Amino acid sequence: MILKRFIGIALALIAALLALFLIFRGVLLENALDKVKAKISDQYHVNFNFKEAHFEGIARVAITQLSITPLSGDTLLYCNKTAATISLWRYFKGLPPINNFLLQDGFIHLVEHTDSSNNYSFLFSKKDTTQTTDEEQQPTKNYSRVAKAIWKKFFDAADFNFEITNFSIDRNNYASSESVLIKEGSLQKTILSMQVANSTEGKNELWKVMGIIDPRSEIMDLNISNSSNTATSIPFIENFTGIKFFLNNFVMSVSMNSVDKNTLVFKMHAAATQIGLNHWRISPEDVVIDSIGMKLNLYVNDTSCYLDKESILLLNQIPINTNISYSKNENTLISADIKIAPINANTYFQSLPKGLFTTLEGIEAEGKLNYHLQLSVNLDAPDSLLFNSELQKTDFKILKFGNENFAAINHPFTYTAREKDKVVRVFEVGPGNPMYTPFENISPLLINSVLTSEDGTFYFHNGFNEEAFRESIVTNIKEKRFARGGSTISMQLVKNVFLNRNKTISRKVEEALIVWLIENNRIVSKQRMLEVYLNIIEWGPGIYGIGEASQFYFSKFPAQLTLDESIFLASIIPRPKYFMYSFQKDGSLKEYLRSYFQLVAGRLVKKEIIPQESLDQLRFQVELKGAARQFVMPDSIPVDTLLLEEPEELF
Repeated sequence: MILKRFIGIALALIAALLALFLIFRGVLLENALDKVKAKISDQYHVNFNFKEAHFEGIARVAITQLSITPLSGDTLLYCNKTAATISLWRYFKGLPPINNFLLQDGFIHLVEHTDSSNNYSFLFSKKDTTQTTDEEQQPTKNYSRVAKAIWKKFFDAADFNFEITNFSIDRNNYASSESVLIKEGSLQKTILSMQVANSTEGKNELWKVMGIIDPRSEIMDLNISNSSNTATSIPFIENFTGIKFFLNNFVMSVSMNSVDKNTLVFKMHAAATQIGLNHWRISPEDVVIDSIGMKLNLYVNDTSCYLDKESILLLNQIPINTNISYSKNENTLISADIKIAPINANTYFQSLPKGLFTTLEGIEAEGKLNYHLQLSVNLDAPDSLLFNSELQKTDFKILKFGNENFAAINHPFTYTAREKDKVVRVFEVGPGNPMYTPFENISPLLINSVLTSEDGTFYFHNGFNEEAFRESIVTNIKEKRFARGGSTISMQLVKNVFLNRNKTISRKVEEALIVWLIENNRIVSKQRMLEVYLNIIEWGPGIYGIGEASQFYFSKFPAQLTLDESIFLASIIPRPKYFMYSFQKDGSLKEYLRSYFQLVAGRLVKKEIIPQESLDQLRFQVELKGAARQFVMPDSIPVDTLLLEEPEELF
């Protein structure tokens, strides 16, 4: 009897509290929103407004005509109706206590002005941070724990339903504008469905996003496609990053499992069609890949993460095994073991990304090719670098050249000298040019000085000096910038004759492949390559080829060059336009060049190219007798005595 009375009183009390809540919930909601409004306005200096807030049912709150506008700026957010269900269950789980979220008829409007002001920077204002202990300031890194926390937060955040209709996101600045309209979007019981219309520069595209996000099984499947069935730009990427990225279709499946107490494995299967990008640092043209597929097993433990040997990237028809690892404990270690198993040569060339190897497009070959890259380095001790890159051939033969015939330089040809895509000189590399100098008419002292300075192993490598390249990587790691290159004379020749002078990733990759083709298939002899190189490179402002250089500096032929003159000419190859800075006002060479002369001559002695007596008699000076003298010592000789006309637009 007492228990029944107690239960009855309890139920009556709960009913009374519920009745009071229902009676006064409007007032409570209004007070709560007033506090939110005051806090947001005070913290971010914006106007937070809405027309009406009310309950729809017991726990669902709806707000009409909500807007957020900076005190001095354009409206950032507007929504005609937004609603959400207050979920105590989510609150008890430590999640934001809202579910069944609704956005209907609204926009997010990002505006940038010519004076660099905008209406959204307040979102990234720094917050005050409280002091932390030394232990908190320097937490122990644990990659598996961090990865698991991020994974869990993602699925916790995705564990709710939402519905979006007729909601646009647009960005306008003084140079361009872009807009996407979410026509319909929803996440209902793990099923994701969205239709997004993209409008850029008058072009309209419709993207469809379908998938499953299952917080309980922690699995995500995603499918993105566009209605035109052609490669289409992804919204906003180019606007914010400067990189144009486009694709036709993308599918992905990701899951995570625990291997043991301290190790996680993330398994991802993904595929995309008609993928492309464009950025001036990558290539002057769109780089397009017909298809990419990947199967990646990413292992993460306390101190490292790595892709195992079963991880494969399928680039068009080229399967690439990718075993890559990164670890940070006492030292930071990076390693890579990348392999392409023997593949038909035609399949290999046809699978290369379009826009990345323009001179090779259309090439036909027979036989097989395979590739192996090994890299290992301790970033805290860069000299430990291990580097080996090798493209191997089996019964390989070129049947037809592509856009460029690499054998053409075996005969006289027309060379076009460019600077920043501007044509500055056009001349014949052959007997038709009076300044052209055959190999046998060039002083051996000049030839060997240039080889010693630019590429000491030219006659012994197949286009690449791996040790020099390894040393350049080590130097760049130490200085944390691209401070040193590893180009051989073969690479410099290919860059000058067959490729543009753009400093892009595509040019360097294409350069390497062309060098491999020329050197490993003996398309051009070493002597001919060196002869062409010496006859086309720039030796001064507007001075091309050793024939012009010998006259410009010394009023003599290349065969007559002395040891001092040869070493001097070799010294200016890296920066030929600045040759004047090698001289004092009286025409003598600056003192810092003495060590360079000593180094080059010393190496020539070791190679028994010159005797020790020649090194002992080295003057470490040259006497300018040609047109160059007028630039170093103006008015020192009458202009009409110079053998060469003064070049136009020298500096």
